[in-house]
Amino acid sequence: MRRLLTCLMLLMLLSVVGADTYNEAPVDDTYLRDAHGPYGQDSELRINRGGGATPMDVILWWDLTSIMPGSGETCTISLATMYVYCYDGYNYDGLSADIHAITETWEEDTAVWPGPAFEDTVWATGDAGLPVGWKDFDITTLVQAWVNSDFDNYGLRCVASGDSYYQSWYSAEASSYNPYLDVDYTIGSSNIEETTWGVIKAEF
Repeated sequence: MRRLLTCLMLLMLLSVVGADTYNEAPVDDTYLRDAHGPYGQDSELRINRGGGATPMDVILWWDLTSIMPGSGETCTISLATMYVYCYDGYNYDGLSADIHAITETWEEDTAVWPGPAFEDTVWATGDAGLPVGWKDFDITTLVQAWVNSDFDNYGLRCVASGDSYYQSWYSAEASSYNPYLDVDYTIGSSNIEETTWGVIKAEF
């Protein structure tokens, strides 16, 4: 019985150590439009493909320093969801957004079309336009890659597809309904895991 209780207590310790939530608005966000901008201080983010209007992409960056694992630690992302609020649109006829990882530095106050380079990989796809309301994008695998340092975090680019004129999201500069990233994660220690499994093995 003592062995069983010891193992259960150690496994419970592993399951709860470092569990936490990150919920933040982006540090930088803006939208890109050919021959226009910059729009870094605007309260809206416009996204568009089709409808005869110029393309418009949205770029956002979150500082993830607080959830980056330290030496001897691991960070497991259970779920990472980006939320944006669509409050208006023009001639909506269906519009989705693909999420790409940006591959170079940029600043919202100076970013103009074509904007920072981004990779071809699509990490998530979701609804981008009307009706009014929150739009969510599951970017768990992308955030996990960032915290694993598989590649540097320069933010993400939302590239629309469809045949609508622009749709409008609130930006971080708006008074409410700001974009935000919600991340459920666990910081663990490889040393704790090794010690725990060592104790368990010794009990049997």
